[in-house]
Amino acid sequence: MPINRSTLWFTLFVLTIPFDLLNGFLVYNIPNSPFLIISPSQLIRLVGVLLILYFSYSNWITYSISLVLLTIFIFSEYAAFLIHQNEKALISGLTSVPNLLAIYLAINIKLKKEDFYLIASYSIAGALLIAILLCFSQIFSLGQSTYGSGGFGTKFYFASGNGVGLYLGISALLINMLSAKRIISTPVYTIPLLVFGLLMLASKAALVLALINILIFALRYKASRILIPVIAASIFIFLDQIVPLFRILLEISIRRFEAADGDMLRFLFSGRYEELLFHAEHFLHEHPIQRIFFGGGYFFGPRTFTSVGRVDILEADIFDIFFIYGALGLAFYTFVWVSIFRSASLITGFWLVAILMFAHSAFLGHVFFNGMFIQLVFLFKILRVCKAL
Repeated sequence: MPINRSTLWFTLFVLTIPFDLLNGFLVYNIPNSPFLIISPSQLIRLVGVLLILYFSYSNWITYSISLVLLTIFIFSEYAAFLIHQNEKALISGLTSVPNLLAIYLAINIKLKKEDFYLIASYSIAGALLIAILLCFSQIFSLGQSTYGSGGFGTKFYFASGNGVGLYLGISALLINMLSAKRIISTPVYTIPLLVFGLLMLASKAALVLALINILIFALRYKASRILIPVIAASIFIFLDQIVPLFRILLEISIRRFEAADGDMLRFLFSGRYEELLFHAEHFLHEHPIQRIFFGGGYFFGPRTFTSVGRVDILEADIFDIFFIYGALGLAFYTFVWVSIFRSASLITGFWLVAILMFAHSAFLGHVFFNGMFIQLVFLFKILRVCKAL
């Protein structure tokens, strides 16, 4: 098969899905597998990086800056290695670098008109496939629960329920809004099916994104003027029957809210708040200059260089990027989000989606270090092409 731009977008938006599922399967069932040194998710996105570079080779500025970034991130990991002398940690850090490089390339690759239609088609197909898999998982009780404590909600064999939930929810929002503005055309079942997928996840973020998508979808149609009052009246009439169903759907969220004892900050951060304060207090006690400028590397992050265990990020990207890559990483993080907001501001309303995604990234995590973020960057990137259509 010839290597063309269709191959690139199919690889990133569709072919990554089975690799992500294989990655999750290995994590859950063979946690000490030697394959996890370089995971299937990282391998397929490394292929994506090579394809992006293949189509960016004529842009020498992008290529040169990519080499500089690659050097900086590798140097950060190696500088940490000189202190901790942990080869496993070094390998873990180096295999995470291609994802960061792919994010930069996604921002800077020059897209053509044909790319818009290819990305739109493959991203919709990939999102629908994820939604169908989640529904299938819930119906047949396959895969893993969204939360380790059990309850309603499934993430099938995706490693991160919050990660796939954000990807599916933001993708649905972008598809929903592009359809509302008649920039793309999608079958009427597209958004309902994506919403069902989000409901099967049943995480807090997934439920919020499902609700927003339902509202936008309803407002897209003239029938919504009749449909919304009918739904509201039906909920009021059958409230006693509906409440138990919602309690099942919201079981974990309700349990966590009750455990937070009315503290909204603790509820929203799901325990990250205390952990963040603990690590912030101890972060600079060990090699402070190294950690401020270059961080502690992907494996150790905020932890001490003598700690044992596996990679354990705080799930709040704005702090994770600093703990892992220091001030240089924070500068890169800022550059990425400024670029996304610039793309989102080109079409009315899309900056709200960017704000929602940034808030999730900064304070709830599962965005910047999730391979699916690369696809989301491309989805915002095509908004620049929309202006020329």
